[in-house]
Amino acid sequence: INKQFTNCKIVSELFINCSMSEIYHAMTCKSISTNLLYSWRNLNWLRYHYNKPIIINSGYRNAEHNNRVGGVKTSQHLQGLAFDIKRTAGLSQFIIDLALEKPYKFGQVIFYDKFVHVTFSNSKYSKFTPLFNDKSLISYYESKKQQVAKCH
Repeated sequence: INKQFTNCKIVSELFINCSMSEIYHAMTCKSISTNLLYSWRNLNWLRYHYNKPIIINSGYRNAEHNNRVGGVKTSQHLQGLAFDIKRTAGLSQFIIDLALEKPYKFGQVIFYDKFVHVTFSNSKYSKFTPLFNDKSLISYYESKKQQVAKCH
């Protein structure tokens, strides 16, 4: 078991609503525990830059848990690569700004009405790949993207 995961705060955020068998599987599977540690470090990098609380709604899930919550079969939650973060005022815009500044730090980011699905750069998504289920953010993203393009 990866010793980095002995902190209760880490475990409580990575394994929200997980059974003990889910936690045990994730912590004893080298690829999942490595991914979780990578994702956790990047999540804390995001927290550091945001400088406000970031609330995790969902972290790792096994296939049964993922199916129960309506996740897709290819969900990166299954590999410990994704977090669903509660949307708070300004958080989505901050993520867009930071991801456009550092596109190779982020992977797939999906903006929903109530949460943001975040993955950090990995073998499937090696740079910022935004999707907008909340269409209100598209114009913000497009204008910021144009500003960044003008600067480069």
